[in-house]
Amino acid sequence: MFRIAAWLGVATTLVGLFLMSVFPREIGPLPAGMRTPIIAFELARSRDEVETMFRGQGDYDRDVWTRAMDAGNTYDYLFLVLYGLFFMAFSRGLMDAGSKSARVGRAIASLPSAMDALENLQLLAITKALGGEYGEALGRLAWLTWAKWLGIAVIFASWIPALWSRGTLGRITAALALLTVISTVTAFFVRGVAAELMGLGVALTVLGALTFAFVSSRQLRR
Repeated sequence: MFRIAAWLGVATTLVGLFLMSVFPREIGPLPAGMRTPIIAFELARSRDEVETMFRGQGDYDRDVWTRAMDAGNTYDYLFLVLYGLFFMAFSRGLMDAGSKSARVGRAIASLPSAMDALENLQLLAITKALGGEYGEALGRLAWLTWAKWLGIAVIFASWIPALWSRGTLGRITAALALLTVISTVTAFFVRGVAAELMGLGVALTVLGALTFAFVSSRQLRR
């Protein structure tokens, strides 16, 4: 399972890098402390925040940013399938290595992906209705987004005990997972810099986990 997880992690990372080139890197003013447009959009709390984000120098800016957001959220369906499979395979690998806590990660591995898929529907509905009324979609977005991010945090937390006991690489990955959990809980209340750290933490933890999976699979073959 570690070998499968490693290759799924590579695929997830490559698609994630592709998405970074698709989503807009800059849009209108974001909430204080936030720098990544898609994270700010996912965590938007009001219609005013959304309209401010997409308010550029005119209709051209809004159209460009909207098309980029829609393209990223459409391609994201591939990404969410891949990272869900990665979470599942890596959790199972830790279980096979004797971890009991990883059973929690394995049990809910598909939850973030499911929430992400529903979240994308709300984001697409909001961009379609910019300038109009989309309060219901925005309300659903908050629940779905945090179900996704908090679900990922729980999965990472379930990995920590097993990773911490498996050498330097395991401890580094466990530390990244712990920092991600802390920043996610903090972002739930304050967003801002904590939300940016949450996104970065998820990316680094996945990178650490796929590296750990590669190393572990090679050691098992030997």
